[in-house]
Amino acid sequence: MPTMPPIVAARMCETQRHFPHPVSLLSSFLHAFPLKFKCQPTSFFHLHLHKFFLGHVIKFSSPGFASAATSQSFDDIHDCKVSISKGVDFLHFTGVRGIRANSQTYLWLLEGCFNSGSFLDAQKLHCMILKLGFDGELVFCDGLIAAYLACGDLDNAVKVHEDMPSRNVLSWNKIMHECLAKKLTGKVLGLFRQMIALKVFPNQITFAGVLRACGSGLVGFDYIEQIHAKITYYGFSTSSLVCNPLIDLYFKKGFADSAKKVFDRLRLKGSVSWVAMISGLSQNGREKEAVLLFCQMHISGISRTPYIFSSALSACTKIELFDTGEQLHCLIFKGGFASETYVCNALVTLYSRSGSLISAETIFSTMWNRDEVSYNSLISGLAQHGLSDRALDLFKKMQLDCLKPDCVTVASLLSSCASVGALNKGKQLHSYAIKAGMSSDIILEGSLLDLYVKSSDVETAHEFFLTTKKENVVLWNVMLVAYGQLDNLCESFNIFNQMQIKGMIPNQFTYPSILRTCTSVGALDQGEQIHTQVIKTGFQLDVYVCSVLIDMYAKHRKLDTALGILRRLTEYDVVAWTAMVAGYMQHDLFVEALRIFEEMQYRGIQSDNIGFSSAISACTGIQALKQGRQIHAQSCVFGYSDDLSIGNALVSLYARCGRIQEAHLAFENIDSKDNISWNGMISGFAQSGYCEEALQVYSQMNNAGVEASLFTFGSAVSAAANLANIKQGKQIHAMIVKTGYNSDVEVSNVLITLYAKCGSINDAKREFLEMPKKNEVSWNAMITGYSQHGCGIEALHLFSQMKQLDLMPTHVTFVGVLTACSHVGLVNEGLDYFESMTKEHGLIPKPEHYACVVDLLGRAGRLSHARKFVEEMPIQPDGMVWRTLLSACRIHKNLEIGRFAASHLLELEPEDSATYVLLSNMYAVTGKWDWRDQTRQLMKERGVKKEPGRSWIEVNNSIHAFFVGDRLHPYVDKLYKFLADLNKRAAEIGYVQEQYNLLNSLEQDQEDPTVYIHSEKLAIAFGLLSLTNTIPIHVIKNLRICNDCHNWIKYVSKISNRAIVVRDAYRFHHFEGGLCSCRDYCKTEGTGDALICSSVNVKHTVHQSRYTGENLNGRVAIIAGASRGIGRAIAIHLHSLGARVVLNYTSSSTQADQLASQLNTTSSSSTPTAIAVQADITDPDQVKLLFDKTQQEFGSEIHILVNSAGVLDSKYPTLSNTTLEDWDSTFNVNTRGAFLVGREASKRLVHGGGGRIIMITTSVVGALLPGYGPYAASKAAVETMIKILAKELKGTGVTANCVAPGPVATELFLAGKTEEIIERMADSCPLGRLGKPEDVIGVVGFLASDAGEWINGQIIRANVSLPKVILLKQDDNGYSAGRGPCLTSTLQQKLSILATKIPGASRGIGRAIAIHLHSLGAKVVLNYISSSTKAEQLASQLNTTSPSTAIAVRADVSDPDQVKFLFDKAQQEFGSEIHILANSAGILDPKNPTLSDTTLEDWDSTFNINTRGAFFVGREASKRLVRGGGGRIIMLSTSIVGALMPGYAPYAASKAAVETMTKILAKELKGTGITANCVAPGPVATELFFAGNTEESIKWITNASPLGRLGKPEDSVLTLSKTGFVVLCARSNAFLSADACDAVLAGETGPLNLNMNLNGRVAIITGASRGIGRVIAIHLHSLGAKVVLNYTSSSTQANQLASHLNTTSSSSTPTAIAVQADITDSDQVKLLFDKAHQEFGSEIHILVNSAGFLDTKYPPLSNTTLEDWDSTFNVNTRAAFLVSKEASKRLVRGGGGRIIMITSSLIAALVPGFSAYAASKAAVETMTKILAKELKGTGITANCVAPGPVATELLFTSTPEETINMFVGGCPLERLGTPEDVSGVVGFLASDAGEWINGQIIRANGGLMIS
Repeated sequence: MPTMPPIVAARMCETQRHFPHPVSLLSSFLHAFPLKFKCQPTSFFHLHLHKFFLGHVIKFSSPGFASAATSQSFDDIHDCKVSISKGVDFLHFTGVRGIRANSQTYLWLLEGCFNSGSFLDAQKLHCMILKLGFDGELVFCDGLIAAYLACGDLDNAVKVHEDMPSRNVLSWNKIMHECLAKKLTGKVLGLFRQMIALKVFPNQITFAGVLRACGSGLVGFDYIEQIHAKITYYGFSTSSLVCNPLIDLYFKKGFADSAKKVFDRLRLKGSVSWVAMISGLSQNGREKEAVLLFCQMHISGISRTPYIFSSALSACTKIELFDTGEQLHCLIFKGGFASETYVCNALVTLYSRSGSLISAETIFSTMWNRDEVSYNSLISGLAQHGLSDRALDLFKKMQLDCLKPDCVTVASLLSSCASVGALNKGKQLHSYAIKAGMSSDIILEGSLLDLYVKSSDVETAHEFFLTTKKENVVLWNVMLVAYGQLDNLCESFNIFNQMQIKGMIPNQFTYPSILRTCTSVGALDQGEQIHTQVIKTGFQLDVYVCSVLIDMYAKHRKLDTALGILRRLTEYDVVAWTAMVAGYMQHDLFVEALRIFEEMQYRGIQSDNIGFSSAISACTGIQALKQGRQIHAQSCVFGYSDDLSIGNALVSLYARCGRIQEAHLAFENIDSKDNISWNGMISGFAQSGYCEEALQVYSQMNNAGVEASLFTFGSAVSAAANLANIKQGKQIHAMIVKTGYNSDVEVSNVLITLYAKCGSINDAKREFLEMPKKNEVSWNAMITGYSQHGCGIEALHLFSQMKQLDLMPTHVTFVGVLTACSHVGLVNEGLDYFESMTKEHGLIPKPEHYACVVDLLGRAGRLSHARKFVEEMPIQPDGMVWRTLLSACRIHKNLEIGRFAASHLLELEPEDSATYVLLSNMYAVTGKWDWRDQTRQLMKERGVKKEPGRSWIEVNNSIHAFFVGDRLHPYVDKLYKFLADLNKRAAEIGYVQEQYNLLNSLEQDQEDPTVYIHSEKLAIAFGLLSLTNTIPIHVIKNLRICNDCHNWIKYVSKISNRAIVVRDAYRFHHFEGGLCSCRDYCKTEGTGDALICSSVNVKHTVHQSRYTGENLNGRVAIIAGASRGIGRAIAIHLHSLGARVVLNYTSSSTQADQLASQLNTTSSSSTPTAIAVQADITDPDQVKLLFDKTQQEFGSEIHILVNSAGVLDSKYPTLSNTTLEDWDSTFNVNTRGAFLVGREASKRLVHGGGGRIIMITTSVVGALLPGYGPYAASKAAVETMIKILAKELKGTGVTANCVAPGPVATELFLAGKTEEIIERMADSCPLGRLGKPEDVIGVVGFLASDAGEWINGQIIRANVSLPKVILLKQDDNGYSAGRGPCLTSTLQQKLSILATKIPGASRGIGRAIAIHLHSLGAKVVLNYISSSTKAEQLASQLNTTSPSTAIAVRADVSDPDQVKFLFDKAQQEFGSEIHILANSAGILDPKNPTLSDTTLEDWDSTFNINTRGAFFVGREASKRLVRGGGGRIIMLSTSIVGALMPGYAPYAASKAAVETMTKILAKELKGTGITANCVAPGPVATELFFAGNTEESIKWITNASPLGRLGKPEDSVLTLSKTGFVVLCARSNAFLSADACDAVLAGETGPLNLNMNLNGRVAIITGASRGIGRVIAIHLHSLGAKVVLNYTSSSTQANQLASHLNTTSSSSTPTAIAVQADITDSDQVKLLFDKAHQEFGSEIHILVNSAGFLDTKYPPLSNTTLEDWDSTFNVNTRAAFLVSKEASKRLVRGGGGRIIMITSSLIAALVPGFSAYAASKAAVETMTKILAKELKGTGITANCVAPGPVATELLFTSTPEETINMFVGGCPLERLGTPEDVSGVVGFLASDAGEWINGQIIRANGGLMIS
């Protein structure tokens, strides 16, 4: 039965005191009831009352209802709201009739209201009680309070409570309890304060309620402490009823220590107390303490409850103490709690988190009662491990078990889908959530948004975000994260702004999301704005927000700001401090990082794994191994011994410190190695110099199947680069390409470094050029690579391009730039670059930059300047600076400055061995032996040991290392023997050891020199022994190469004919053919391998045979022309090398037989080793016989052919006097013989290696001496043929080369020349003497040997120099001319006229060009610099003839702004595009100083101004000229560039630079329609020219000119094909500025007579019936010429063309005739010229030879028949010879005579299959050049036009489409030429405008690049 409420029982006695004599309620009813009923009253009452009470269960156990019936009736109406209402109504009914119930009745009815919760009845009773005056009774007040509270009417209950006259603790507790139930925590605390104020003593129940109220409200720690004090005051501090909620409260508020104190004071700790402590510690991140407390409880024998196990298991799960959790599972099983649902749920969670899903599922399957938590726990576990399918199956099972999945279930599944990217499954769950009506749940909304964000479906995420109805800051934060992942700062800020507009208050997670985005995209400004918002909203002290702020500022290098934020934090947060440590780490501030970490430990902040790993990484940065180990030990103490990040950091530490074993041990101790673990090993070893180990680890990583990352490849490539292991580097490069990382900028950067460090600068360049996107590091890597390889100009050019792209140079950039300047000797430029660092780029130079400048000055010998520079440095010079200065002093033997530098260096770095070595070598070099010995002794006393020099070379995939004097190599004996042989051979060709590097004289006699052989010599010798001839030698050295070794390697590269690449500690050296890429400028003493460098004992060098290096044992050689001269010497030499020789001769001379006999006598062989064979090599049958005889005699394959045969006409006739017989006997014999033996050799020589074809030609090909026409032309043809033959034999192992010696003292040479001529030629030779046959045989022997295998298709010129036309000698005043006649009176008269003219911008060549272009219809802009009025006068004069067509603009073209102004002014004035730029500006120092006397100011005023002006106007023109056609850039340079005359160095150098620039500009403008060319006039008769030369030199120069006179300004005027307007640039004091043309133009403004008018002139065009010849004929006729159309066949095309031309002519007489003549027949050639003369009755002016024959079968040389050769080669050359010979006699003299030969660009392209054709055209070009010299002074010019492929009928009908496409691709214009392209050039050369062009090869659309 229900018991009476306590408040009723407590007041029962008081009620009985008020009613001592209760009146029966039933009696009162009976007396008061009216007697109006028909029945008996008693019967009616009983019946009615019986019906009323019997049906209900109200039970009043009160004495007031004494009768059994009444008592029973009220017992039956208990707890029914309807019945109580009727009871109250009945009581009211009786009260109206005066029947008054006693107090007990009201109490019973109040109890009924309490049970039924009837608010209306309670109010009625309250009214009745008030009326009866019972409201002052405590028992009624308590009843009313209870009734109101049961009805949920707290307000009335409180009102009753407040009106009570006396309130006890029970009533207070009752009200507070109800307020607490309604979560009115503030009300509870208010009531508690009132209660204390009224001095009502609270009891345990009161404090328990108050503590619970504090737990659910925002109550501070101070308030809780006050309540705790009250508890203690009232004596409840040991009460479990009070202390348990107090412990819980402290834990909820995060004050675990206070909770622990309360727990410790408890006397009796029940299970509730233990549960509170264990769960509280677990919830406050002190899970370990929770587990330890449970263990303490277990040991104490306290009985455990399911709740305790549940809390302990939760703690184990959080800190992953899964083993302990399993032990708890055992205790649970023993304790019989395995069936408890919430215990099982905790176990499922434990095993799910540990990955033991089988155990989790087992427990789940054995559970009797599964609830939602059970399913959620297992679903979450499956989801966390990516088992989304099993999680979804469990989800379905949950539904089948009639358990409704809640939001937690679906959220777990969504998280699973998000983690594995299962977007479709996630969408299905989204649909389920919508159907289940839970999609609006805040947890689900967050999970759904997270799903779409993690699945990268940001668009859907945004759409879903917009559909959410509840404003939730979490969702806004997720969207910020979403756009942050995309680095979309704009959308992130848009979300952030919208969030604030909607009134959402950002929380501590909002700001970090957007701050991270700012950090990621580098938007520091926006990040600072967010920081301001953080401060405004009061989150500036939030540790999470501050951690992200610290990270942002640290990554943007604002470390002071980041540190300030950290210092302002009031709470010590490990994440914030770790972020600061990491920030310093990111910027390599390792010491500062460790200081912060140390302070962190000092302040008691326990680091986490990230902090420890960052600190260890900082130790790695400074290689603080000891400190790193201490931090590692500390991390182990705190339980991070198995942490992956710490393990990775430890691996990097040991690897970087070179502790290989420890690194491997740390690596092996990592259980789950990730990519970072492997990368740490690879990068650590690579950065510490253990590159071989790094590559080994990389190989192990690949074998282990670990996927390499970007960082892996970068480290591996760096390791390969440091080892110069290009083979493995290329393998890694291939892997990079396969994995798709090749497009990454950083990978490309390290690849550039790889190839540069491996000596393959071309590969580095290719990688750089192929990069789609480059950053500063890319440019820096390439610049550094160029500088290391000595390509200083390329490095500086790249630097210039970098600046043009607005890329900011860095400190690294300038190290490369300054090093480049140093390596190529650009001292002034280097100093300018150094100054620009601060002035232009705001970079403060670092010590390495100062060291570069000191090196720059030191190499140039400017030691005083270098010392002053060091002393004036704004920073303290470091060891590198002083060491550089000392090294320079050693080279230049400057003891004073050297000792000064050494003193500072020894003070700074007393333990550095390099200082002592440099100082000792400096003393040795200057002969200070005592000082040297003292330095060595000081080094010993201080215990300083020198780093040993080491060199490495890779042979057969193995690295071989050598030390100085190394005797440990397996092949040491063979190696030293070979090295001795190399030394001998090097000494024989001029190598002399640097004697000063040896020990003193006494030591030299005592010491074995082999112990001092440097390591690089040993490595190179081993490479030469071990590697095939085709493989270059690559050697790496750890120290700088010394001078002696550098010199030695040059000689070795020459005698071995091998390319040798040496990478020392400073740069690369590429040795080849006796030269080094550093041009010997780098020669400076490093630390060296030892204090001396000795590989040859000079005193004991034996000079035996000069040529003992090549071994030709067993090889067979044919030498054509071997009976005398060079051929004889070659035969003897090859025989001495072991070859068996066949001596070919033509005449019946016995010399060859005698030589063969002599050679056989000297041979030790029992069989003949030399035979003589007579054979005419111009006869193909005899050539075949020669080869057959060779094979028969020696029974072996033939290896070598040397063709030394040749014919020279000793009469040296001019070309005009050369007969056809003379031509044939020289030209044809030479070319025909070379062709036949070359062809036969290509078939018969041994293939696969050892086959050598060597042709002896002549340097006359280059000299072009008059009188040598047929001979030189034939040799040029042979050279061209051999180049093509080399290409055709590619891959066969047969090489083909030419040796072209200068004048050689042979019988043949001496026989035909006077002593004076011989002496003059000897003086012009580089050796200062005539060559000897022995000079040639060394080259031939080298080419014939294996060492010469790598030389192919080359022309090797020996002792070659062009004979001097002007002989200059040096006297005290500089250079002056040699002897020559005095000036003529005519010349003196010219001088007087020119001297009167005023220099100005509108003068000289520029003035003449302006007038001429204006006469052609151009509008001209006359630029000038000085204030001269000449330009304005000329503009006015030109405008008089044609208004508004000329203006004068003053602008300095060396100023880019003024150049821009000039072009702007031009466009503004004429309102049109600009078509032409003609730059005539230039400066020449009239003093003509020698280079040694040229000051820096003189150099700058000439070289820099000229090149700068040309660059600026050229650059502007390339942008501003009209494109698509008509754009012309024309630069005026000078022929002095080719003459290289002393005294003109700055001027000639500047003009050479302009020419090179223009060539490059032309390539860059390819395809735009803009052309760029230079006109380089010879000496022009100007005031400046005459003023700067003596009469004698003027005469010599005049005689040397092709025209036999000085040039005039009008010679250089240019023609235009299109009317436009022109910008003309000139300088006030420009070279060629005298107004020579004013004499012609005095008072005139009309055009110069230099146009393209050929009226009245007669032109013969051979091959005029079709193709190019036909178009030339039409063009010349259109210019007014009368044309003779020559043709050979019976074609009617020529006749038809002549008829057509006559029809179009306005002349009454014929202007065109067709003449048939075979121009290979001298008689018919004469007939052709006679016919022309007869027909037009005039002298002949022009010959254009367009005739030619091409074999359309394109046979290779080996398949070319003699008939094919004759039909092509002989026809072309013979015809050209005959027509040009006739023309040289018959053309008009004195002016207007023009010989123009059409040749071909195939000469340069050397396309296989064109040998006969190309060789013939090369012969024609050479012949024409000589003819031009012979016709000097006659007024007849001779030139060639060599077009590229031209779109003619012949080309298309005879050439395959594939070949045509190849031609198109190789043309500079990217199209085939048209005949009109050629005819325009020919027309120009034929006119007066082309008069000054003589002896030139003009290539139109040439320069084919065809392989």
